[in-house]
Amino acid sequence: MHGNFLRRQAAPQPNRIEPDPSQAQHIQSIRIDSVKVGKRMRPLGDIDALVRSIRDLGLLIPITVTRERRLVSGLHRLAAFKALGRRTIPAVVIPVSRDEAKLREIDENLARNDLTLLERAEHLRWRKEFYERLHPETRSGGDHGNQHTGGKKSQKDNLTFCQTQRPPPDSLAGRFSGWSA
Repeated sequence: MHGNFLRRQAAPQPNRIEPDPSQAQHIQSIRIDSVKVGKRMRPLGDIDALVRSIRDLGLLIPITVTRERRLVSGLHRLAAFKALGRRTIPAVVIPVSRDEAKLREIDENLARNDLTLLERAEHLRWRKEFYERLHPETRSGGDHGNQHTGGKKSQKDNLTFCQTQRPPPDSLAGRFSGWSA
């Protein structure tokens, strides 16, 4: 009898920036000297432990690059491969724009626990900037109303009402509004 009442609704799916599943991603071996490393958001730290791990176990997670071979994620892994004298590295090549690549780099850095408070704040600011470039409809501000006003039409109706209706002179609003009796 109450079966419909207890049934849960599916949670809405978040917006994703990953490529369509039909664009199959596969790991390929690419030349290390073909990888373009731009200005990074985090400095390269100590890679000694990573070098030992890759030497002993191999690379567990490939780097990620764009089709143009711009590094998206894996600066430390790339540096470790260079330190080992390797000429190629396993990589996932993704078909994304520059802004999408930057957003992915930011998100990967935000997922790390070793960012300082300042680095986290900078990454969040950059993430907002790149996300709004990719999804301009999410920008705040503008002339579109909000959930409290009922949108632009409701705002205009309320503004028109306020501008054309005189408050009663004996009301509080009438006494302080500058309307003369």
